[in-house]
Amino acid sequence: MRNVTPKQKQKSPEPTEAPNPSSVSLRPKSEKEASIGMLAHLLTTLSWFGLPLVNLVAPLVIWAACRNKHPFAVDQAKESLNFQLTMTVAILISTALVPVAGIGAIPLMVLPFVNLGLVFVASIKSNKGTAYRYPWTIRLIS
Repeated sequence: MRNVTPKQKQKSPEPTEAPNPSSVSLRPKSEKEASIGMLAHLLTTLSWFGLPLVNLVAPLVIWAACRNKHPFAVDQAKESLNFQLTMTVAILISTALVPVAGIGAIPLMVLPFVNLGLVFVASIKSNKGTAYRYPWTIRLIS
């Protein structure tokens, strides 16, 4: 007969500090949540097709609808809304600067393409389950 000894319980080391929530990587719990996060970015492009302010309303609706159910989607909706607010302010400032020796004309030509490119990058990353952070964004909503 073989002598079998019960496994001893191993104590895990006590953490010295609580993890910083901003350093913890947020991941979607399901493919559905990742898809909703992607839509928070992608739906903002509907403003290119004559639907004014949908770039601000779409992420806001997703944020409100998923508030208690999908933390990843809520995070991506907030990020998308912050970026769209930043882009809206940049376009308004550029428009105001056009009469001043045409200073705002170049940003007005470049900003829409930067917006579109970054939205597509964010959509792809979000759909793959990576929480995307836009560069040059004023984070008004946290």
